[in-house]
Amino acid sequence: MNKNILLITTRNIIENTGESALVNRRSKHLGEVLNSKIDLLIFNKKTRQKNISQLREIKEYQDIIIIGYGLKTIIFNIFQFRKILKRYLKEKNPEKIIVSGVIFSIFIFDLLKKYKKTKVEIIYDMHGCLEELLEYPTKSKLYSRILYMFLKQSEKKVLGISNSVFIVSNEMINYIKEEYGLNLKTYFIPCGIDSEDFNRDYFRKEWRKKLNIKEEEIVCVYSGGTSKWQMIEETIDYYEKNLKKLNMKMLILTKNISKVEKIIQNLNYDSSNYIFKSLNREDVIPALTAADFGIMLRESTLTNKVAFPNKFSEYLKAGLYLILTKNVIEQYRIAKKYNVGFFIEDDKILLLKKLDKVFDKVEQYKKCDLVIKNELDYKNILKIRKIFED
Repeated sequence: MNKNILLITTRNIIENTGESALVNRRSKHLGEVLNSKIDLLIFNKKTRQKNISQLREIKEYQDIIIIGYGLKTIIFNIFQFRKILKRYLKEKNPEKIIVSGVIFSIFIFDLLKKYKKTKVEIIYDMHGCLEELLEYPTKSKLYSRILYMFLKQSEKKVLGISNSVFIVSNEMINYIKEEYGLNLKTYFIPCGIDSEDFNRDYFRKEWRKKLNIKEEEIVCVYSGGTSKWQMIEETIDYYEKNLKKLNMKMLILTKNISKVEKIIQNLNYDSSNYIFKSLNREDVIPALTAADFGIMLRESTLTNKVAFPNKFSEYLKAGLYLILTKNVIEQYRIAKKYNVGFFIEDDKILLLKKLDKVFDKVEQYKKCDLVIKNELDYKNILKIRKIFED
């Protein structure tokens, strides 16, 4: 089933980010399943252009076209973006167009709408909800509100010309209906992982040695950044008040080590019981095997309700017991169904007793592999969902 596929994206899929992990892993397996190559048209910051080597390593990507923009040249770059897309559509005639990222999509909306008259399927790639701008503003509330209103209209327009939507959770189906009044065909593809053989015992031994962790020590890991929605402060507080009592060590894998150390200091905790490490993306999952528990807390917001953080799949790939909240609905469903998670909302005393007794690694690895096979393996998901079957 050979398809001519174009992926247009304004997301940061060039650097080591959660977005790049989702888009690139999915594209790799989409190309394999469909026996197709994917052309990339990227509109992103000029400063990121030098980091495209990891994209060229993905053999499913064919032509990679990057238009870099700068603050002073952005108007010119948008017209350049339009010109290149217009020429591409005329010359290549793609059958499938995936639009990933709403920022700047409004500036190519008319081209896509015009091209839609041909026999093409336009797929909008939705990773989350724009309400994140209001729930977790990174700038002033006024700026976030204005940006939200602009992007909300842009997303509505792009969804209006789309045939279907990639969604990362089933909660998004209702979100699209309620927010936009649209009943589109959806492809449910969570932020998954591959099910290729992975020697957890080997990597566990190797990374425990690298991180100076003794064989008998019990370790909880936090992997991620310091954005408010990732709840790093609450995670540290929960560790100090609960997990530390079980003689657990805390491993923190982050690019923001100094910032996390400052957070610990501001919370009046001692960082001597913590292990910090900054890693390249390819080392993250192998390093996670050094831990026993993976912690991922999220609060009750619309952003989290419809989301599916990559970390959930990565923790399971590493064979970890999960310590979670119940607020990421899709992940709560999976963790409960396969009994791979503990939820902090449950009775604290009973929870701590459970955490203190579960160390059957063989059984946990089996459960993790079953979850990956049934729920998270990209290749399997794409086949089951019959992606792009006419």
